[in-house]
Amino acid sequence: TFFSSAGLDSPVAGTLLASAVNVLAMLASSAMMECAGRRRLLLVGIGGMFLSSVGVTAALIGKARASAHHEDDWSLNWLSVSFVLCFVIAFELGPGPIPWQIGAEIFPEHARAAAMSAAAALNWVCNAAVGLGFPAMSSALGSLVFLPFAAVLL
Repeated sequence: TFFSSAGLDSPVAGTLLASAVNVLAMLASSAMMECAGRRRLLLVGIGGMFLSSVGVTAALIGKARASAHHEDDWSLNWLSVSFVLCFVIAFELGPGPIPWQIGAEIFPEHARAAAMSAAAALNWVCNAAVGLGFPAMSSALGSLVFLPFAAVLL
C-alpha cells in the first residue's frame, strides 16, 4: 500500500492518520462554510488538492531517484505522506462537503430524495473505481500515479 511503501510500519496507522485528519478537516470546514463562502472554499480546496498532487508526485520522484542510488531518504517518505494528508485536508475544505449541501438546496423538495440518492450512488461508484483502479494505475505509472488526479483538478 501507499503508506507501507512510504515507510510506515503499519499501513493501518497511515489509514487511521488519514481518517483522523479527514474528520478534523471536515469539522473545520463545517465551521468555515458560511463565513468564508462556498465558492472560496471550493477554489481553495481544489487548488490545495492540485498542489498536493503535484507535491506528492515530486516526493515520489525524489524517492525513486534516491532508491535508484541505493539511498533511503526518510524525509521523502514523510513528505509524501504529508502531501497526501494535505490532499485530504484540501478535499474536506470544499470539494468534499459542499456538493452535498448545494445538492440539498438546489433540488425541489419533491425530487430531493431521489436526486440525492442518485448523487450518493454515483459518488460511491466513483470512489470504488478510484479505489479499485489505483493499484493498477500505481503499477503502470509508478511515481507519476498522482498526475492524472492533478490533471483532472486543473
